[in-house]
Amino acid sequence: MDAEKFFLEDIQQEEEEGLDLQRYLRGLYRRKWMLLAIFLVILIPWLIYVKKQPPQYEASALIRFKTYGSDNVGLLNETRITELTSRTFAEKVVAQLGLTLEMLAETKERPLRRQKVFEQFSTTTDPISGEYLLEFKDDVFSLFQLNELDKAPRLLVSDSLSKIIDQTYDVNGFSFRINPDILKERSRIHFRVKNFRRTVDNFRKQIKVRFNRTGTLMWVSLTDRDPSLVATMVNQLAQMYVEESKFFSLKKVKDVKEVVENQLKIAKENLDKANEELKRFKESHFISLDTEVKQNVNELSDLENEIRTIKENIESLSLLLRRLEKNFETAEASETRYIYRQIARHPAFQQDPNMGILQQQLADLESQRDQLLTRVTESHQDVVEINAQIKFIQLQIKDLAKKRLEQLYEELATAERTASNLRYKLKMLPSEQLKLAELTQKVKVNEDIYSSLLAKYQEAQISEAVRTEEISILDPALPPEYPVNRDKKQKAVIGGFFSLFFSIFVGVFLEFLDKTLKTPDDIKRYLKLNVIGSIPKIEFDHEYELKDADKIKQIDAQLVTYDYSPTPVSEAYRALRTKIMFSKQTGNIRTLVITSFAPYDGKSFTCSNLAVTLAQHKTNTLLVDADLRRGVLHNTFSVPKEPGLSNFLMGMVSFEELLNETHVPNLTVVSCGSMMPNPSELLGSLRLRKFIDEAKRRFDFVIFDTPPLNAATDAVVLGTQVDGVTLIVRAGKTNRNIARQKLDLFDNVPATIIGVIINGAEKDLAHEGYSYYHY
Repeated sequence: MDAEKFFLEDIQQEEEEGLDLQRYLRGLYRRKWMLLAIFLVILIPWLIYVKKQPPQYEASALIRFKTYGSDNVGLLNETRITELTSRTFAEKVVAQLGLTLEMLAETKERPLRRQKVFEQFSTTTDPISGEYLLEFKDDVFSLFQLNELDKAPRLLVSDSLSKIIDQTYDVNGFSFRINPDILKERSRIHFRVKNFRRTVDNFRKQIKVRFNRTGTLMWVSLTDRDPSLVATMVNQLAQMYVEESKFFSLKKVKDVKEVVENQLKIAKENLDKANEELKRFKESHFISLDTEVKQNVNELSDLENEIRTIKENIESLSLLLRRLEKNFETAEASETRYIYRQIARHPAFQQDPNMGILQQQLADLESQRDQLLTRVTESHQDVVEINAQIKFIQLQIKDLAKKRLEQLYEELATAERTASNLRYKLKMLPSEQLKLAELTQKVKVNEDIYSSLLAKYQEAQISEAVRTEEISILDPALPPEYPVNRDKKQKAVIGGFFSLFFSIFVGVFLEFLDKTLKTPDDIKRYLKLNVIGSIPKIEFDHEYELKDADKIKQIDAQLVTYDYSPTPVSEAYRALRTKIMFSKQTGNIRTLVITSFAPYDGKSFTCSNLAVTLAQHKTNTLLVDADLRRGVLHNTFSVPKEPGLSNFLMGMVSFEELLNETHVPNLTVVSCGSMMPNPSELLGSLRLRKFIDEAKRRFDFVIFDTPPLNAATDAVVLGTQVDGVTLIVRAGKTNRNIARQKLDLFDNVPATIIGVIINGAEKDLAHEGYSYYHY
């Protein structure tokens, strides 16, 4: 059975039996100093951070878009945010406002605000960064640049003071003008010009943008330590964005107008030329077209216009479908939704009622989804259902577009066949009438082209007149009165609660990972055994500096019950003696095996002191060192190691020769004897049965000290031949998973476990404890 299986069994057992709240409370109390340290380690730096955190002011400006040029709200908003936070745009703002400027403090003085020092400060896109010192003396100013290493000043310029008061002064890539009032307060101004590129990057990160649901309102926000500066920054940013937007919008309209104007000029020239050719031909030939020929010419012109329109529709619709296939994997992306809207509004579907219905359904569903998304997230069930409906409508639009594309190809083929027939008819005319028909058709075609371009030109003129009013600043930013981070007490309290909950979590988690047995409740919960005694923990600090051999020699000092003193440990052993001898729970026991789950659990310590208390009760007691591998009881009571139990089991000595009287009245000790290679076989022999019978005949109570269960199974073998077995658990050290595993050794043998003795049962269980026995 591996550790993972035990771990899973622990979880299952805790789920079945319920959470042991008292165990976790005890664990928290036991680790109180560690948890307090964690609490303080987190809280103190947080409090220092909150206290030193400079005030941050936030200002916002509201921009209004009076007309809305696209149905794709998400894509348009993303485009606006990209424009507003673009590097080129941010560079203009940073340079114009001189945001690379940082005011520095002189010794024992607080730094001044820039508005109090400079009436104007701006930079180029590559100012020379570094620290500067501006000094005023009489009517002269001097500007120094400080060396980065030793801060030694280097004079850059010295000039009349009026030149930086009445006008802007340029030096090292930045321009400034001084506020005259500062001359009354300071004679030195210390400032830094920060790295321009890093300042731009930081500025871009500070920009916050949000929109209303329809995308007609945009809030632009910035934060800074200076309330006046942050309002100026936001207003400058908003103003520049509005001006840039107007400029690019107007430029786009002008470009379109210019292109259409050039095309219109060419179309006018072609029309005039065609009219002139037709006029000269008529004047020189004195002929005219009959009604049928005129009808054919007009019909051919209309067909050529229709063919041109069909080809344009085929080309644009095919392009949209190809873009749709390209974005198929991201069908919910804003760009793909925009393509579906473009298909639904395509001129090829102007007379199609089915597409009109789908277009309206799509618009209604997307409006419902946008409204829902103001209250819930994309994963909400209602949003998921609407997205599924939208996708179904989109698939219908796509299918309808494919069918319409096939129809357009058929219409194109039909129109071209009809046009070909009309051209054939016109070619059958006499040469003069054919020439006249061709010139008439040419005039008709040029008239149609000119009319179409003239309509586009007039639309461009109208757009140019109204476009500049589509965007404006509705609410400029005002200097904020209070910082956004002013509630430092609330932050401190939040940090305190977080520190507290985190330290509690660490304590609970460590207790969950702790698989050791500590209390009688743990024994009953995990081992399903009774506790017959709890021995308080005893410290032997002087032993930790001794080597293992020296520690063994010191065990005799651990007979804590020898002097009859009423100490807590002595009383605990006397209570254990009473329970073993007189409790109905244990029954009538005269022979007892004491073992433990692992070394260092205090097994021999318990055997020795229990035997002493029994002897003090006038009970004739025999203590047997049945640890035939590494017995130590002969050192504890200062008796010979040989002959011992192993010698008797091998038939080398008699029972009488084994007995060693001790300095404790009524207590006899049998040593372990010579070391043997196969002690388990000896303990299972008939000689052991004979030994037990003889011991019971001559003594009132017999205690066997056996090896730990994880070292040997001697205790299991011997336990089948005695009245009872007692297990030693060391509080805070014995692993409950290993204990349960070792208990399985007793499942199929006729041994009686009367209970468990807890060693080191006190609140502090983390100390190493009784290091007296080494395996």
